[in-house]
Amino acid sequence: MSRSFRPGRHRAPGLTGSSRRFAATVMLLVALASLPVLAVLHAGAAALARTSAVPAGPVVPFLAPPSPAPIVLGPPVVIVHHP
Repeated sequence: MSRSFRPGRHRAPGLTGSSRRFAATVMLLVALASLPVLAVLHAGAAALARTSAVPAGPVVPFLAPPSPAPIVLGPPVVIVHHP
């Protein structure tokens, strides 16, 4: 058995680095995760820039044509609560 082997004293090779390397790795992962969001925001902004904010003509609200006969409503509904 070699001298450097000590049972129970094993360390994974990636966990012995500095905290600066860990922070850089976390920042890289956050930056990569935010790229799809930034792409969607950029595409949305470009689509909004292509459209005009001012309508081409006057704004005319939709009005239904008048009814040919009077509108008749049914009798009022009474809700009775039973104890």
